[in-house]
Amino acid sequence: MDNKTYFEKIDSAPASLFDLALGYESDNDRYTGMEQIGSGAIKKIQRVLDLTSGRPVALALPNESLTKEQVQHFLEEARLTASLEHPNIIPVYDLGFNQQGTPYFTMKLCSTQKLADILQGDESSLFQLLDIFLKICEAMACAHNAGAIHHDLKPENILLGNFGEVFVCDWGSAQIIPGSVLEQEVGQLSKALTKGTPGFMSPEQLAGEPAHITQDIYTMGALLYKILTGKAPAEKNIAAPSNLKPNTPTGLEAICLKAMSEKASDRYQKTEGLITDIKAWISGFAPSAEQATLQKQLKLLIFRHKTLSISILVSLLIIICLSLFYINSLKEKEKQTRIQRDRAEKALELYDLEKEN
Repeated sequence: MDNKTYFEKIDSAPASLFDLALGYESDNDRYTGMEQIGSGAIKKIQRVLDLTSGRPVALALPNESLTKEQVQHFLEEARLTASLEHPNIIPVYDLGFNQQGTPYFTMKLCSTQKLADILQGDESSLFQLLDIFLKICEAMACAHNAGAIHHDLKPENILLGNFGEVFVCDWGSAQIIPGSVLEQEVGQLSKALTKGTPGFMSPEQLAGEPAHITQDIYTMGALLYKILTGKAPAEKNIAAPSNLKPNTPTGLEAICLKAMSEKASDRYQKTEGLITDIKAWISGFAPSAEQATLQKQLKLLIFRHKTLSISILVSLLIIICLSLFYINSLKEKEKQTRIQRDRAEKALELYDLEKEN
């Protein structure tokens, strides 16, 4: 690619996206063996071999015939994702233009299995799904603390690895909170091309209000709803999970409904609060969202300490049995003493009578 074409490419997108070297002299032969493994609205994903590192990676390329605005979104997604470092956010390795002048970025190559795939079957237990959900929440807590709102979190955007890895990906609809760390590092993003996915959008997101953490928290509640019921929530008049699945745990239902409260002020205000409640339920405690009674908390306490509770119960039974045996023995002795006293009194009366005679 000659200098003129290169600088035209730079002029077509925000300068802040190109703080890093874009590899304008990069060798196009660095990535070989291209095999398409996925596609989306504005990009396609290919499995390639990085000859520099000797490892296979995922290469993202924009679809053909994209507008300037769509290409800009492609680059913004790459730059934003690269700025979010977390074990559960898909890592970006490289960003640049190839020799044909096409922008690209490379990511970690993992399994093509998605959360949506395992939710279609019944192979996974609730606790396995909650483990995945917790990793998603922790990734979102990292993004929120940095200042990024995903705005399109759904089962199709969660990749699962072969060894328990969970990756939140597809940040194409993300927005950056004004005044955040990310705004200073990346700058503001252009307006998202898509709103989100029906059923997973909060009322404020549907109304086009400014991005806020509570909008993603609503989406995480919708994701938990999908995990509990197997169905995405309706956009209006959402039925409680127990109406669809009667055996839904009360604590998880309370967490889900709080996260999906119609009013943003009634939801968890930080992702950490949602994480705390999920971990509490897994550990056998009543989550704060449930507002459990003292009786329920006592029941959970016993359930958490089954072995100790059984030991205490057996000990109490033994003590009660011994106490009853001891009391019965005392009563029996008292009865025998009373009988002997009565006999002695009668004998004494007979003696006194014989003596008088």
